[in-house]
Amino acid sequence: MIKSIELKNIRIFKDISFNFNKNIVIFIGMNAIGKTTLLESIYFSCMLKSPKTNNDSDLISFNNDYGIIKVKKNKEYKIVLSTDKKLYIDNKEVKNFKDYIGLNNVVMFSPNDLDLVYGSPSVRRHFLDINICQISKNYLNNLNEYKKVLKLRNDILKSENIDKVLLEVTTKNLIKIAKEIIKFRYEFVKELNDNLVNISKEKIVIEYTPSSSYKNIEEDFKKSLDLDIFNKLTNKGPHRDDIKFIIDSNKSNYASQGQVRSIVLSLKLTLIEIIKKYKKNKPIILLDDVLSELDDERKNKLFLMLNDDYQIFISTTELTNIRSDLLEKAQIIKLVKE
Repeated sequence: MIKSIELKNIRIFKDISFNFNKNIVIFIGMNAIGKTTLLESIYFSCMLKSPKTNNDSDLISFNNDYGIIKVKKNKEYKIVLSTDKKLYIDNKEVKNFKDYIGLNNVVMFSPNDLDLVYGSPSVRRHFLDINICQISKNYLNNLNEYKKVLKLRNDILKSENIDKVLLEVTTKNLIKIAKEIIKFRYEFVKELNDNLVNISKEKIVIEYTPSSSYKNIEEDFKKSLDLDIFNKLTNKGPHRDDIKFIIDSNKSNYASQGQVRSIVLSLKLTLIEIIKKYKKNKPIILLDDVLSELDDERKNKLFLMLNDDYQIFISTTELTNIRSDLLEKAQIIKLVKE
């Protein structure tokens, strides 16, 4: 359980802290008051990434050189953002980020979740990567290594005189790591389908669509070599993968917005169950201003799944979106302009 959070120079917050005494915490306030920043900071303290931006410096307040996110659970987790990122657990520096990821797990629901269906393949790959990394150190290691070798291969392809021997060796190395990533992704998507928490009457299926299959990847790389040399980049591999959502045998690009919300809610609720299974503990749940967008049926199904055994942080502009029985159990924190 998160007992407190302290932010210094993080977005609109110069110096602010909160102590938490209940499992359900509700941040209420008008828009642009910092509710999302608090949930974003909790997410960052777990994943070392923001759900909103790929640039860590975006979190640092304007005209400041550094920002600090400090979260206390059974231990104190501190992240210092500046020209680089430094991590501390109980004031001892953690040199390797891989030793930090997965210590605290989180699942976030936000309005941007619709991008999982409507957005680009990179959004869906990010969903796969960030969540498999929560449950598997091996996947995290493979993913980091793949990015390094992919960059090396692309650098070779961009050179004026391509070293064919070096390219071949690098390609073999890339394929070896790629096959491990593909295998992990297949297993993870199968796990999602096998355990899918369906909150609607429609049947939802998640389909993994790799750019190269595990069996054919060597042949696909051979066929793509001339195109790779011409384009000066690697056209096949896990960095080109995607997932698709199928509702009652129809692809999600034909789905209504209500159906898309059902897909996303089902996906996130299933993710919670998978994290519980593999990590043997319950992830922190973040609900960032999503309740106003859900109808009563979907809200009720959501809260039936998420009882107060979880630590749940909710941001909202009004309490009428939240069931009275949850309000009675919650710590309500009102944010106002300073």
